[in-house]
Amino acid sequence: MRDAYPEGIRDHAESILKDRLELLSGSLNTEKHTAKLLLPHIFKDYRRFYDLLFVDLSAEDDPEVVSLVMEQADLIVVNLSQNQVSLNTYFETSGRSPVPGDKQVLYCLGAYERSSRMNKERIIKQYRLKKSAVGIVPYHTGFMDAQNERRTVPFLLKAREVRTRFLEFSEDGTFTAAVRGMGQLILQTLEISALPELEAAND
Repeated sequence: MRDAYPEGIRDHAESILKDRLELLSGSLNTEKHTAKLLLPHIFKDYRRFYDLLFVDLSAEDDPEVVSLVMEQADLIVVNLSQNQVSLNTYFETSGRSPVPGDKQVLYCLGAYERSSRMNKERIIKQYRLKKSAVGIVPYHTGFMDAQNERRTVPFLLKAREVRTRFLEFSEDGTFTAAVRGMGQLILQTLEISALPELEAAND
């Protein structure tokens, strides 16, 4: 039964990119009991099929499940906004957060607006963060619409084909470069090299 378990997980996952990316959906909050049973097996056996495993957590998820995921994580990526009240709340209470102190942590500023006074540089300085530990994902109306319409992957695949021209702003190109930069930051922190064919596809 144990040997067949990973295959069962893969059978229930949705293929996003063939042989590259699969999604096993479910709420860690509403399925607390199931999550507590499944996660240890997933953490133990996922490397048989995958190089990376991402687990998406929110403040609404069960604290016990969150702690379990945090303990197993090699890297924790904290999604932040440019809202100063939210930033103050997070960093002032970080000592009581579920993030273990011995874990590697990166910060991602989502829906990022470069023109905001609370920009990346100010956030790094104000909250004494390492510059190398902060990445961004710019606000992009097309990406927001794609998320709402459940066509995120087609949007990203199309956006990455856009080539920026010298001295010409491209929203798609800027967005894709930032997302790629965040991905590279994650891989570098984990000391993982990108696959050659993926690098070539991104050139």
